[in-house]
This record gives sequence, C-alpha cells and structure tokens, in this order.
Amino acid sequence: MQKFLWQVSYTVEGAQGLATEGGSGRRAAIEEMIESVGGRQGRGLPPAGE
Repeated sequence: MQKFLWQVSYTVEGAQGLATEGGSGRRAAIEEMIESVGGRQGRGLPPAGE
C-alpha cells in the first residue's frame, strides 16, 4: 500500500483559527476527503515542525 506524507503550513489567520477552534474539524474534513477516494488515514509518526 502506498503511503503519503502531507506537509502543510498555515497563514496567520489559519493558525489563529486553529488555536481558537482546535484541530478536530480540520482532521474530520481531511479524513472525509481521504475516505471519499477509498483511502484511510494511517496512524504512526507524530507531526514534526521545521
């Protein structure tokens, strides 16, 4: 099975929204998108910053 790593960055406004609203909504949206094309979100490595 192929695995892909996503690297993302936020604008100032996006980071403020993440701090205010939390990441649950974003994670749910990403999981829905992945599952809609037959994939699944793996668990494993923690996120790492630059």
